[in-house]
Amino acid sequence: MAVGFTCQLLLVTFTVWSGSAEALVPAHMDCLSPATTRLRSCSFFITFFAGAFAAYRRPQLFGARLAACTAAVLIMGVLCQLAFRAAPFASLALLASVLMGMGTAVFFLLWENLFARERLAFVGLCLGFAMCVSGALYALLFVIPGRDATLLALAVLTTALLLHSYREPVDESWHPRPAVEPRRLFADIWPTLLCAAAIYFVSAATRAATLGELVDNELFDAVSMMSMVLSGLLLMLFWGLLHSRIDLEKVYQAVFPIVATGFLVLPFLGEAFHVGFVALTFLVASIIASLIMLTSIQVSRRSGLAPTFIYGVLSGSCYCASFVGSLAGDGVRLMDDFGFAQMLIVSFVCLYILSMALLALKKRGAKAAGADASPGAVDTIPRSGRASTADGSGPHSTEASLEGTDEGDSLDMFDRACNSLAQDCGLSRRESEIMHLLARGRDLPTISKTLFISRSTVQTHSKSLYRKLDIHSKQELIDLVETTAHDLQVDTDTR
Repeated sequence: MAVGFTCQLLLVTFTVWSGSAEALVPAHMDCLSPATTRLRSCSFFITFFAGAFAAYRRPQLFGARLAACTAAVLIMGVLCQLAFRAAPFASLALLASVLMGMGTAVFFLLWENLFARERLAFVGLCLGFAMCVSGALYALLFVIPGRDATLLALAVLTTALLLHSYREPVDESWHPRPAVEPRRLFADIWPTLLCAAAIYFVSAATRAATLGELVDNELFDAVSMMSMVLSGLLLMLFWGLLHSRIDLEKVYQAVFPIVATGFLVLPFLGEAFHVGFVALTFLVASIIASLIMLTSIQVSRRSGLAPTFIYGVLSGSCYCASFVGSLAGDGVRLMDDFGFAQMLIVSFVCLYILSMALLALKKRGAKAAGADASPGAVDTIPRSGRASTADGSGPHSTEASLEGTDEGDSLDMFDRACNSLAQDCGLSRRESEIMHLLARGRDLPTISKTLFISRSTVQTHSKSLYRKLDIHSKQELIDLVETTAHDLQVDTDTR
């Protein structure tokens, strides 16, 4: 699986993310290069959105049959690209751009579908390894003769490895019934999405505005290669040591001061700093790309929604932001007398976008608390999928199997006790959800990840429900729920 995804990253780097594919365009047709690049990027993120819609409607669609069909589309796109060199018709180049953009995007969704069945610890290391090795191998594309044959061989190898991973029928019955509506889910995680999209936007805008004509030459390719290798090494190092405590939001908050400082001094420094800063933003974007895959798996296991649906929405939004950022950067770069003033505008616009994303992240807890202020709503956490842990096992993963047994009845009585307390004491919906998890012994970090809210928000709601229940500790809460459940059981038995 790691080798297959390494080939996938190498292929998409060669065909979509960098300017290397433009080397396949004949010199006398250079005027087509911008159009094919834009069209390829546009079809790339649109396919992610289309794949997300398909995954929401039919998650079972992502299997061996779709992999085979997509492989045919991708190889056809590569063949059109190679045919364009022999017979330079504009229609061939445009068709190749669309097919390669679509094929590589669907391949990403198919790999995400496979990764979703593995442990997160393994997936994180696998992604880091793939980024590191693909970045190193990317350099070989410039010294290996016959780039046409290399591209075709890479497409065939990637396709073969993906089809091999789907060689056995995949049991799609693992998909639980969604426990969270998509609208409610994204209402909780949109600040995280905004942070990732902001990184993609500023990375693309900075690259286009500062490097300009360097974007399509070997300097940019070298910067991309080194950034990808370094981001892979960092991901393997920190994920191997701290994977249970690393998430996209923490990474964004950690890199924000560094990136913001870079934008503040960007207009005042020369080209050498510009190249280094572009490498830094590309490195951060590469790490964010891997964390998006990991976050999609985590959210899927907690919400019951298909991982391909969540990944399609997140990645589609980020690559759309990258596309818009690239257009904006090119627009600024093409202005007459591009200089200090224009660079100052780029820096402050990017800094503003990053700051707004950070502000949205900080304000999410307060907004969630305000939205849940109305008492009486006691909607509880469904007992399948909603509260699973990062490794797929959660507080409710065993409860569904207990239904119909005495132990299952005990769990039902536990829920009834929590609901009764929530109604009697006027708890809000969020307070009721947190009470259910606290009463089952969950700690603050677990509750934060389960409900997609910050730890400070969990603490605020916990203090509020403690006050309403007239208790002072988690143990008192557990005792109160158990006592209430016992009383309800006695009332039920005497009827």
